[in-house]
Amino acid sequence: MDRDHINETPAEVAPRTDLADDVFLPITNAAASMGYGRQQPEYDLVVDSMRVTRTWVHATLPSITSMENLAVLTAYGDSMEPTFSDGDLILVDRGVHEVRLDAVYVLARGDDLFIKRVRRQMQDGALMIQSDNQLFGPPERIENGARASIHVLGRVVWAWRGKKL
Repeated sequence: MDRDHINETPAEVAPRTDLADDVFLPITNAAASMGYGRQQPEYDLVVDSMRVTRTWVHATLPSITSMENLAVLTAYGDSMEPTFSDGDLILVDRGVHEVRLDAVYVLARGDDLFIKRVRRQMQDGALMIQSDNQLFGPPERIENGARASIHVLGRVVWAWRGKKL
């Protein structure tokens, strides 16, 4: 290889920014705890972006509220193992503000952010909030009167799993 060309990137590998199918998802400074809560930032700040394609979003995530409502944040802790791991990047549909499906949500209680599985009880509308990791104990039951203390900030729709080696 010629020394003068060692830093050049071949055209077939060079990043392309002209594709109409590309979508840039914001990566925010918010981080949620898969455990006992993590301080919510005063305001969301976009620190980077992740490029995906519209084709991938439509094929993989057909039930999102809108492509513009998608954002990426980092999840910390081990209470959602084996579903998510510490440090995973999660894709959140921020257009979801109430529990309609049994799913994993980003929740705020006070100043803390959590990632938890939430189920709605049919008989009385109470919420059951739980960790997937059985070491974190049984679900927490949130009765109707206490539901005002829980704010749904979005539904987790995808995770990019990291694996520590």
